[in-house]
Amino acid sequence: MAGGTMVRAIASFGHNSHIRSSNLLELYTDLPILVTFIDTPEKIKAFLPDVKNLVRDGLVTCHSVQVFHHAPQPQP
Repeated sequence: MAGGTMVRAIASFGHNSHIRSSNLLELYTDLPILVTFIDTPEKIKAFLPDVKNLVRDGLVTCHSVQVFHHAPQPQP
């Protein structure tokens, strides 16, 4: 993959209309995690079977994106 990011939610709202959130004293282990990968459509399509095997409870979506600006950090 050309790039990827994983973000753990600090709160979630489910079908039961109950807001779950984490705080310093209590960490819920079942809060959502958003994982984003960026690459060519061909590489994403090839990776999807692995994603399907990894995700036992969740939602997987694919979106086309248009890069508006790319400013990589200067290399030392």
